[in-house]
Amino acid sequence: MTAQCRFFFEKLQITVYTKPGDKTGEAQAWGQFSLFYNSLAEGDCFLLPHCIRAARSHVSSLGSVSMSGVAKRPLKLLIAEKRTAFSILQSLPDMYFALSHIGIESALCQCRCHMESSGYKNEWGNPDAPILADVTFTISIRGISAEKKSRFLSFIKQKNQPMHVDVDFGDDIVLSMKSQGKQLRDSLFSYFPDVINDVYGQAYLIFDPERTLVEPAAYFSLLFALGMLSRYYPYVWMSILDNNARVAEITDTFLNAAYRKFPNLILNQLRDTLHVIQDGAGGAEGIVVHEHT
Repeated sequence: MTAQCRFFFEKLQITVYTKPGDKTGEAQAWGQFSLFYNSLAEGDCFLLPHCIRAARSHVSSLGSVSMSGVAKRPLKLLIAEKRTAFSILQSLPDMYFALSHIGIESALCQCRCHMESSGYKNEWGNPDAPILADVTFTISIRGISAEKKSRFLSFIKQKNQPMHVDVDFGDDIVLSMKSQGKQLRDSLFSYFPDVINDVYGQAYLIFDPERTLVEPAAYFSLLFALGMLSRYYPYVWMSILDNNARVAEITDTFLNAAYRKFPNLILNQLRDTLHVIQDGAGGAEGIVVHEHT
């Protein structure tokens, strides 16, 4: 039944609707998706725990900051690409456990990120001297396959960003990169690993950022495709749900994830902040806001 579930979502292909250009004849994006996509900000963001220490002091602060994640690619590049509902489901962090539960590998891996900064001045007597920082970024990746590990390390090398493998337990690895003596407002690293959060703030590593849709666009496109199928071909849709419990299960999980996550993603866009759901007192849930840097 899992194979039939995968077959169905792979057969549900999703492409950008186009029309011929007025003068050049080159295809132009058209329709609801292109309008929505063009309205989005420049990309996703993710939550990064950050410890800041002050030099010559035992004082430190621990918090989280919102960092830029997967970049929004030009719409014209998406026109030539063919996607499936299956590949989009694999790219969503909130579908990670639902897919794993039925034996389907996600395109993501669970990870934990941490950044530590230590600020100091070379000239403490000079009030105009810039504050410099030594920064260490650490990422711990869980359940990574040999193929994904090799692809990720090769991708890092292409970005010319030195990253050291601190621990390698096969399917669990820890990597770090360091920046020394730079001003905090400068670009500390030439590349940050592409990370995405689920609705609760759990981090996941993206292995193919150059083909990954930003998350609001991924939800929009899949919701649109399922909506068109159920509206215009209801007899096909109901037959699929009646005869394949896995399809019904994955669809229900996706709709529940969209119900909780998609409004937050739109709110992130409107306020340029990252909103995640966290448990509060007595088990109550609330939205925590993190300013985007």
